[in-house]
Amino acid sequence: KTNLDNLKEFLNNKTFLYNVLFGIILFLNLSSLETFFSIHLSKEFKLSALNIGLYWTIFSIIFTASQFTLSRYIKGQKALFLGITLYTISFFTLFLFNNSFIISTICVILGVAISGGIVFPNLGANISFTGSKYQQGFIFGVNQSTGSLGRILGPLCLGIVYKHFDLSIVWLIIALIFVILLTIINKI
Repeated sequence: KTNLDNLKEFLNNKTFLYNVLFGIILFLNLSSLETFFSIHLSKEFKLSALNIGLYWTIFSIIFTASQFTLSRYIKGQKALFLGITLYTISFFTLFLFNNSFIISTICVILGVAISGGIVFPNLGANISFTGSKYQQGFIFGVNQSTGSLGRILGPLCLGIVYKHFDLSIVWLIIALIFVILLTIINKI
């Protein structure tokens, strides 16, 4: 099959489309976190560029460690539900306690990093099951593209919100978007 044939087939596959939508929204939210939380760390908490880099390094280590450990035990729909629930709680907490460095750090370093370690391996597995073994390259390419699209849209869309409102509103919008993701988990 050609990529065009694969695309036509997958456009009729609701499970595939929900996975794509899920991935775009997930990356939109997380790229917004990386962008705006870095600004927040600098402006509100006066962290240097080096310290912000170290902050994200610790985040990435926890994210990666949780992928290798938790994803072995928590799989499928349960993992997605648990991860998105943790994301939602973390962002609602950021909304409420935006100016507390300790609470913000706990939310981001533990809540969001661990959630990512649970969600990302399972999302990749879910989308891979939407086609045959001969379509895996196409599926992987679409999955990668959804991440890129989300990373483009997140800072752009929520940057407009950040320009006109307080950062806590950005966190509230992300939390509400995660609530919406909770409603489509059973469809992927």
